[in-house]
Order: sequence, then structure tokens, then C-alpha cells
Amino acid sequence: MPYIPTRWGRTNRPKAPDNVDNRPTGYRHVTGASGLAGLNAVLSAEGTGSLRANLGAYQTENQRYAHIMTSGSATITDVCLYTYAGGYWQSFHTGSTVHGGGKVHVGANSHRVVEIYGADWISVVTGSGGAVTLAFSTF
Repeated sequence: MPYIPTRWGRTNRPKAPDNVDNRPTGYRHVTGASGLAGLNAVLSAEGTGSLRANLGAYQTENQRYAHIMTSGSATITDVCLYTYAGGYWQSFHTGSTVHGGGKVHVGANSHRVVEIYGADWISVVTGSGGAVTLAFSTF
């Protein structure tokens, strides 16, 4: 019987949330969430068991980086993170908002890599149609 790892560990290259690469053209890789308020409302109503892909939430496997890719007219207007330690969803900001940091935005036909510091779950808020893809890596 082959060895099956029992922990996530380091990831040498970006991997998709479901470990399936190269989806067919036109397939919407991830589903965007309705926003921070909607994520927290579902969380308080249903608990952590409600965190799943059909709500637009994806497990990061505690990786360090999120690769957020858009195709066509798709854009990302916000990235939300959830940690078990914090217990609720937060809008992710890059750096201090006082010193020019702000919400993560990804334009059309773009690839942006952001450090998510090992957050447990991620969700993106999409601004328009098109394909949105997520991948996670340690390096």
C-alpha cells in the first residue's frame, strides 16, 4: 500500500483547493461569497460546519500564500479570511490601513500572490463575471 501523508506540510508549487489542476475553459473555478456580513451571518447561524465551497469558502490547508487569478472580465473586490483562533471572518488588508494598505483587489486577467499567514479559510468577493481561480503554496 502506498504511503499517504497525514498532514499538509510544505507545498512546492501552487495547488488548487481541491487538488485538481487545469480546469476546462469556461469553468468557474471558485464561487465568490456575498461578502463579509454574509459569511459571518452563516457562521453564526450554522457554526463552523457551514464552512464549505458551496458558500464560497475554501480551506487553505494553512499555507503561506494565496495565488488569486482572474480571467476575462472577472475582478476581485475583497478577500476574506477566517481563522479558528479568531472565530469570525475578517476582510483581509495588506499592511496598515493608516500607511497605505487596504483591501486586496485583483483586476481582470490578473494573477496576484498575497501572503495569508496560514489562515484556515479564504473567500473572495467577485466584482463581475468570468473565471476566478485560487491556489495555495508554501513558497
